[in-house]
Amino acid sequence: MLHVEFEKLYQRHYSVVWHKVYARYGDDDIAHDAVQDAYVQLWKSWLSGEKIAHPLAWLCCVAARKARDIVKRKFHRNGTQPPAIMNAIASHVRSVLHGIERREDAEKFQRELESLPADDRELVDMRQALTIAEIAKMKGWSKRQVKRRLAKVRISLRPLLEEYFPSRSQCRCRKAVG
Repeated sequence: MLHVEFEKLYQRHYSVVWHKVYARYGDDDIAHDAVQDAYVQLWKSWLSGEKIAHPLAWLCCVAARKARDIVKRKFHRNGTQPPAIMNAIASHVRSVLHGIERREDAEKFQRELESLPADDRELVDMRQALTIAEIAKMKGWSKRQVKRRLAKVRISLRPLLEEYFPSRSQCRCRKAVG
């Protein structure tokens, strides 16, 4: 019984927790490691008989702390090395400029998301991990209402999204209309 409940919780909330950690640290490996550690800690807590009233909130908090600890450990393990040593290490990052531009784009997108009303932000967060039907059930809305609200959010974010994604006329995978 505990295994089934844990598996359902894992399937339902893993991506939500991962997105929260990834949004904070911007590192896929840190996010995966922190979320896995949080689920291990949840499993151990359940085995010890601890009752957790709000598992999603608990997982988000624990994963955030685990990610912070991972970042601290990485810094203490690697520390700061002399430039000659650091310059000799090959980097998988394209360039410093590329990293800065990517970070600026992410920050701009995050600011735009934060400018949305709280209900719309919550809806966007929920949609990253849940189906339309699941959101409708949680909110007590019809599927049509959920789709309409999501469409309204997309329309408000359209100018920003067009910067990141090509227009349909530029997309190679669609036939040209003409």
